[in-house]
Order: sequence, then C-alpha cells, then structure tokens
Amino acid sequence: MLGYGGTSKPSDPTEYSTKKLCADLAALLDLLGVRKAVLIGHDWGSYTEYDYYRAQLSKGMVGPLNYYRTSKFRHDEELAAKLPVNLPADLPYLFLWGTKDATATPFVINKSRKFISRYQDVAIEGRGHWLMVEAKDEVAQPPTFSAFKPRDYRIPSSQAMTHVAWSCDGKKLAAVGVDKVTRVWNPEKTMEPRSATLFSGGHTEDVDYVSWNPTHPELFCTSSQRDRRIVFWDARQSRNIQLCPVKGSPVQTCYAPNGQSLLYVSAGHQLFFLAYGRRGEQTKEEWHLSDREAQVGSTAIFNHVGDGVVVTHHQEHTLRVMDYPSLAIRESPAAHVGGCIALALDPRGRYLASGGFDSIVNMFDLNDWICAKTITVCENAINALSFSHDGEYLAVANGGNYIDVCATETGMPMHRVPALAPSPTVTWHPSKYVIAYCGQTKAREGGPPPVAVISMFGLLE
Repeated sequence: MLGYGGTSKPSDPTEYSTKKLCADLAALLDLLGVRKAVLIGHDWGSYTEYDYYRAQLSKGMVGPLNYYRTSKFRHDEELAAKLPVNLPADLPYLFLWGTKDATATPFVINKSRKFISRYQDVAIEGRGHWLMVEAKDEVAQPPTFSAFKPRDYRIPSSQAMTHVAWSCDGKKLAAVGVDKVTRVWNPEKTMEPRSATLFSGGHTEDVDYVSWNPTHPELFCTSSQRDRRIVFWDARQSRNIQLCPVKGSPVQTCYAPNGQSLLYVSAGHQLFFLAYGRRGEQTKEEWHLSDREAQVGSTAIFNHVGDGVVVTHHQEHTLRVMDYPSLAIRESPAAHVGGCIALALDPRGRYLASGGFDSIVNMFDLNDWICAKTITVCENAINALSFSHDGEYLAVANGGNYIDVCATETGMPMHRVPALAPSPTVTWHPSKYVIAYCGQTKAREGGPPPVAVISMFGLLE
C-alpha cells in the first residue's frame, strides 16, 4: 500500500485520501490479474477496505472501522459524491474483538449495534488489540447444520401462514396469513403463539404479506389482496400510522434500501411503486402512489443501491433488470424455461439467485449477467429464496416438505431441513445462521385438523 515498505511515499497528505488509496490498490490488483482478494486492515486501514469493497474482489472484511486519520480529505470526497446524509450501513458486518483489548470494551460493542443493522461480533478470548497477529491461526468455522433441529410453532387455524419476515436488526419476527392480524415476536425470548404482539385494525380482510423497513427496526408494512391496502406500522404503537389504498391486489412488497420507496406486485402481475414524502401542498410526509406507469411483473426486488430493480414474470423465461426510477431496461438474461417466480440478491453483491417452476435455481454473476452456476437439488417448483447474512449460503423453499440449504460459491447442498409443510417463503436472520419459514400442515384421514405453522432452524443464541 502507498507509503509502506518499498512503495513511493508522497509528501502531500492528500495523496493518502481514502479514494486515492483505494484506486491505487484497485490498479495493483488489476495489473496482477487478481479477481479475488481478502483484505485485512487495522485501525483506519479497515475503513480503506470497507470503502474499496468490490463484490467481485472481496470475500470479507475484518477489523475495527475507524477512519479519522484522513477525515478532512474523506469529507471533501463525500461532499463531491453528493452522498445522502442518511446513507445506512446495510452491508453485513463481522466484528472480531479480543477480550483483553482495552479499546474494544463490551460497551463499545453493544453501542455499535445501534448504528449497524446487520451486525455480528465474535469475542476472541485472551487476545488483545492486534488480532491479525495474536490470533492468526484461529479461523471461523462454518455452521454444523446437521446439529440443529427445526423448532415448530403451531397456531390453530383453517388457513395457512403465508409470510414471515425479520426486522432489520433481527430482534423481531413478523408473521401474517391466517387472519386480519399481524403477529410479531421477539424470538430471543419466546416464540409461543400467545406471547406475540398483535397489530390489527388496519385491514378489513386477511393479511398476506409483511415487509420491514431496512433503515428502521420498528417500521414495517403489511398488505392484503382482498382489501387492496398497504398499511404502514410502527411496532412501538398498536395503531397503524398510515393506511394506503392501492391499485390492484398487492401480492408482494419490497422496500428500497433507503426506506423511501416501496414496490409492490399485484395479483394481476403488474408492478407499482409507492414513494414517501410531501406531495403538492402537504406539510406532512406520507406514503403515496407513484405516477410511474405500471410494469408487467410477478416478482420484483430492488438492488442493494436502490438505483435498479429486477423483475420477473411467471410466464416469461427471462429476467428484466431495469434502472430506477427511469425503469429503462438494462439487461434481460434468459433464466427459466417454465417462468421465474423467486428472486434473491447476495448481500455481497456478487450473485442474483432466481427460481422457477422448473425446480431449478440459477445463480447470475452480476458483473456480466450470465448464469454462473445452476442448483438442481429440489424436486419441486421453487417458492422462495434467501441468502444468509454473509452470502455464504442460500436457502431454498419449494413445493416439498423441506428447505434446502446450499453453498453459494459451489452450489452444493449443505443440508435438507425437514418441514411440517411446504413453505411459501423462507428468510435468513440478518446477522445469524437462522432461517424462518411457515406454512400449513396437511389434513390426514383420522388425524388432527390442519394448523398454521411457523418454524425456525439454526442457532439464535
């Protein structure tokens, strides 16, 4: 790196700004033809790695995020880039700290959780400040999925639980589907059905879908196909904060990364958008329907930046990658013969996973939008896909009574999780190796009546 060892050592301090250091490092890797690199930094060098974060080159970042040394130059560069002041730190963080490090006290560790939603820390016992030297032989071990057992929670109902979702900090799990009520648990304490906090009064018909705001752990929205509403909630109060009638019957919702836009797909396979802000002479910021023309689509998600959306249709064999907000088509790669019905983005920004009626999962390389690998472990149509917080694993829900967990890089099956029923959805915890899924048990002759079920698999502690 510039200024170290035998490299040149410019006397001008501006030559050591984050932007120039990253450009220098990128040029070096390009010159050497290196496509993948693991960067390890200490103190402000850690921030250099974070700023350099390139999904196609970086596998992980380790070290404390402290970048005060060149703060003046960094400030000027950020002003020039016109970055939003509320830009969230929404990448997954793994923070390693030594228990004998005086600079990384438990108070500091816990305080970090307030600012970083997808945060996990690992304490290295008996180690100090220079972990990369003191603990160089200690490596993170992959989870032993075979050691975990599903935890199933039954709710008496003649209808299925249709969707579950984690809050951005992972402290709350919401579930909908059996009635007009949204149920929210704190899974670290209990998942007993009677312990759920109930949110009602916003819908006149059964709730189908729930999405959490990615920038605030207390804000979420619910939708119902029958009453054609999207209702916005604050988990700190029982009444809804806004009821928004919409066009069509909303089947799926997805927030933009900044929490200021929301897309929804209707039962008529149309894509619409909502925006948050003031409209006309309004003095209060609210959600309102966007004036953008409806697009054809059955499933849609925002990209990690929020300047693009990926859209599929259940009768089309291609994906559509569109700029946002212009909705101009950027890419349209072929995906599934029988139509595409599920999407998920790797949190590292390397892959897009798509699932279809053909029971196949395709992994697209986001650099050139080609199918890098195909996963064929399932025997049924794919219902839902979800990447783990670190992007290492992909969970696949399908029409069978199981959830498959596969390795992202190899596509190899890691574990098959037995389920009480086919699940319409699956979702990883935002910072831990835990999946949540739901459904409804099937009726058997002479057996108990069907019940709605919510399940979790993994280590939550």
